[in-house]
Amino acid sequence: MATTKSLRKLKNANLLVVTADSSNKILNSFCQDFKDAKFASTSSEAISKLNNPHINNDGSISPTDIVILDTNIPNYQEFAKHLKAVMPTIPKLMISDVLDDDMILNAVNCEAYMLLPKTISPAELRVAVIMCLNQAKRGDKVEFAKGIYFDEYRQLFFKKNGENIDLTKLEFGLLKLLLDRRGDITDYDTIKEQVWRGKKMSIFTMRNVVNKIRQKTYYDIIKNFSNKGYTIDEPKNR
Repeated sequence: MATTKSLRKLKNANLLVVTADSSNKILNSFCQDFKDAKFASTSSEAISKLNNPHINNDGSISPTDIVILDTNIPNYQEFAKHLKAVMPTIPKLMISDVLDDDMILNAVNCEAYMLLPKTISPAELRVAVIMCLNQAKRGDKVEFAKGIYFDEYRQLFFKKNGENIDLTKLEFGLLKLLLDRRGDITDYDTIKEQVWRGKKMSIFTMRNVVNKIRQKTYYDIIKNFSNKGYTIDEPKNR
């Protein structure tokens, strides 16, 4: 059982709420407890905001930790499918006006941690989200060669001795993108769009960032496919 010391708290987490009901007082009030919270009213807007990590006060990148998905948005099932494909480890809660068997089945198929009624109280919602944060990702590590691993709970890369690997925003962004898309070749345009985010970038700049990552980890953690893009080394436990 988690102790108070190890409990993942809302003030240390980032939230994405996907709902067409932006006036929902419970959600709006609840979001104030998070380190950062974003709202999206459509699936396309949600995907865009999901691809834009939260920027901390110290300039470091902090990705979304949990998603609350309202079934009132069109194509919510398609968004859940996209979420599973690009960020399979991120936990999600679903809220709905309807809690019949069909909706429960939809929530199961969307791999939601829990289906909640919109009439839920703020206290009950808080408990559900904290439980989700602490059970869905706690202790979940992606292990690579040379003892390198990614801690999905803390969203940090570590050496085998437990030392945090000091990555720049670009280095972390590239490595995390390749990790989220493991098994696929990520082309240069996708990297430019999602890591550099419109900033000036050349193939030589990208290669320099890749080389810096290799120096801080190990050479084969990133593999190059000429004129196609990059992939991350196959994790040991995936």
